[in-house]
Amino acid sequence: MTRPGLNVATADKGHDLRLLFDSDDLRVGTEIMEPWSSMWDADLETGTDASLSFPHQTYRVFTEAQGLDCASPNQVLFDNPQCAYRRPASTRQRLRNDWMAFDAATMVSSIERYDPGVRTRPDGPFARIDACVDARTHAVQRLLIRYLELEPRADRVLVREMGSWVLRRVLRAAYDTERCPVVVRADTRARHRRTTRRAREHIATNLSAALSIGDLGRVAGVAPTHLCEIFRQQTGSTVHDYVTEARVKRALELLPGYRGRLLDLAFDLGFSSAGHLGDVFRRRYGTPPSRMAHLVEHAPATAMRTIADDQPAD
Repeated sequence: MTRPGLNVATADKGHDLRLLFDSDDLRVGTEIMEPWSSMWDADLETGTDASLSFPHQTYRVFTEAQGLDCASPNQVLFDNPQCAYRRPASTRQRLRNDWMAFDAATMVSSIERYDPGVRTRPDGPFARIDACVDARTHAVQRLLIRYLELEPRADRVLVREMGSWVLRRVLRAAYDTERCPVVVRADTRARHRRTTRRAREHIATNLSAALSIGDLGRVAGVAPTHLCEIFRQQTGSTVHDYVTEARVKRALELLPGYRGRLLDLAFDLGFSSAGHLGDVFRRRYGTPPSRMAHLVEHAPATAMRTIADDQPAD
């Protein structure tokens, strides 16, 4: 099965695909897969355009190129056209992904500034399958989806502008020369990905816990110092920064349901106090949690512009 373009109807009642925005060079949509969907363990295929996928949950995905890997809200997934993949039923849950598909010319020209060989790559423009997403990029992407869901007559110029902003930010993160992994043998690289996957899965399911490098090393099966080195090579982030980003992104998603209960939200996400959460939140998003909660619910376009204007894509 491929991700549809304009025709988003599927025969599976547990698999809902929605197209929220469509233009010549950008399409934006959402995918929801229920636990009872027949798509679990099925052979799937990405669409005909290169796209970005933004998971809302942590789950496992299998591809021929990379084997078993982990998708999480801390990442963007790079989908080359018509790439086969499978989601193992062992992580069956209510799963949501947001996605953006760009036309070939836009995608290739955007990547070419970082990767001159993009035009000669036979399988598609992406040389890697994922990258970490910083909190601001994550926020603009989520707010763009909410804006499209709330506004039936969305400002098309704004949507394309914000879509381009997100694309430039994720490509810069993916191709940042300071984050290029060390050249290692293929079997070593695969082992390092498995080690990182175990750590990321443990982080995603234990955000409220007092996570330590020692605990993560035991879960991943390596020494703590070795985990720190592998984790940074694979994700471009330190373990501490990755955990903090995961917690503050989750805080943004949960804010509307915790109105007036910032301390509860802080403790539920592993922050030491409401002040700690507030400080981290303001550093990431440039506004306090209380104001952001209001904007997310009532003015996502304003929130989107505020974050994007405060942090240029280039």
